[in-house]
Amino acid sequence: MLIAFSRHHDNPSGPFGSDRFRPLTDYFDAAVVMKTIGAHRERMLRDPAPEVLRGHPLTLRRAIATVPFARKYSTWVLSFAPADIDVADFNRGDVRSRRAIELSIELVLEMALAGIPRFARPPLYVTTHTHTGRLEVNVAMPHAVLSPDAKFRSINPDPPMPGGGPSAAWTAVRDILNIRFGWADPQDPARQREFRLPDWLLKRDAEAERAGIAFDLDPRLRLASAVGAAVDAGQVTCRAEVEAFLAERG
Repeated sequence: MLIAFSRHHDNPSGPFGSDRFRPLTDYFDAAVVMKTIGAHRERMLRDPAPEVLRGHPLTLRRAIATVPFARKYSTWVLSFAPADIDVADFNRGDVRSRRAIELSIELVLEMALAGIPRFARPPLYVTTHTHTGRLEVNVAMPHAVLSPDAKFRSINPDPPMPGGGPSAAWTAVRDILNIRFGWADPQDPARQREFRLPDWLLKRDAEAERAGIAFDLDPRLRLASAVGAAVDAGQVTCRAEVEAFLAERG
């Protein structure tokens, strides 16, 4: 399991008021969403549909609409490996996996809202995505709390760190949960990708494959596949040979 924060924090082109943030809650809970696949917008069915674990979409949108700061909200995801949580069992209400996820959400929220009394905490919205064959738990919250003097105070659950990496505290939360429940460690060398490609590209192609949509592969994917096949065949064995292999196809 890994914990990843989104860079999105507003919808500046949206309308005034709570409807401005409807795309956020739709992404969290809609059974059907529009995705850009290749050069087209496609209607994508999420089956099973997302499940709401905590909160209400309208409550969240109204709260975010009152935030006076440039950063309106924070979102993050607990992303599980397929073997971490059996999504079929989870969706059937398996007590063991449900309890593990509930405890995980509690620990993550205590980290995100450390020092904030429960009565002063902002409304949260927590949903699941399981249509990809693995569990994702999505969390959203306004980027502000209301202080005792009735003023908004900005809150950032993921403050920037030197080098741009996660904080030691969030790394500790992730490791505690993975060790406690035996979930996959994203830092395990055996789980590292052979090729580093943009996450959006991998996600787009996975969605297209699930939907049965065919389009020309991105050149980066074709090259990665060709290099992988060459490595498996023993045709390239070092960086210089990989560069020469790519140059021949440039």
